[in-house]
Amino acid sequence: LGLITQIGLPNYLQSQAPVGDYGGAFVSSTIGEGPKTFNPYNSKDATSSTMSELMFDGLVTTDAKTGEVIPKLAKSFDISPDGKTYTFHLRKGIKWSDGRPITADDVYFTWKDIIFSGIGNPSTRDSLLIDGKLPEIKKLDNYTIRFITTKPFAPLLRILSAPIAPKHVFVSIVKKGPKAFESFWGTTTNPKDFVVSGAFKLKEYLPAQRVVYERNPNYYAINLNGEKLPYLDKVIYLIVGDLNNEILKFEAKELDTIS
Repeated sequence: LGLITQIGLPNYLQSQAPVGDYGGAFVSSTIGEGPKTFNPYNSKDATSSTMSELMFDGLVTTDAKTGEVIPKLAKSFDISPDGKTYTFHLRKGIKWSDGRPITADDVYFTWKDIIFSGIGNPSTRDSLLIDGKLPEIKKLDNYTIRFITTKPFAPLLRILSAPIAPKHVFVSIVKKGPKAFESFWGTTTNPKDFVVSGAFKLKEYLPAQRVVYERNPNYYAINLNGEKLPYLDKVIYLIVGDLNNEILKFEAKELDTIS
């Protein structure tokens, strides 16, 4: 993964993979009844987490080849020699799917007002407690955010891959309290209402049938030719009910993958 740094252009994430072809859909599947929410901070099951987190990126991710933690929404990060201070420098010029800029305000709000407050599913917050204390978070400027721990804590960096929320969409719901937040971005939400940072955005959800995502034209990744990613027009999850149905659909070539 590289970084485009031409003056006046956004800090795009450049894939180092061979250049591919545009178009088409990738069809996968999920066993069970389908997602219970599309809010990644409310999810309490694996299917809902997969379906919601597909639409959002975090500060970092894991390199598929090396297994190392690498920048995602962040263009770079620094760890202090004592292992207690993590400073993230965000990509400038990248946008939410509605055209609003992605800034340190979104990162600070997500961690301080959603995750650290324990609203929704508190498991991410609980996993960051160090001797009963949460890390301190500071916004240094519009594109720099810092986390400070009381002592070195190895899991922190990977936990910071948690999805970042658009503050301008979530702030009014958070102010209304846990009950309003619990129902926000549920399975009956109009797909047009979703504002995302990830490669794909919800297009259609048909209960017990399928979940369809379409490409996010504002996604900040590009290929080696400088062309916007993703390549796919759609990602589709068929809700197959059980393992036998999943195998039958794969054998009938209705699925592109099975695990």
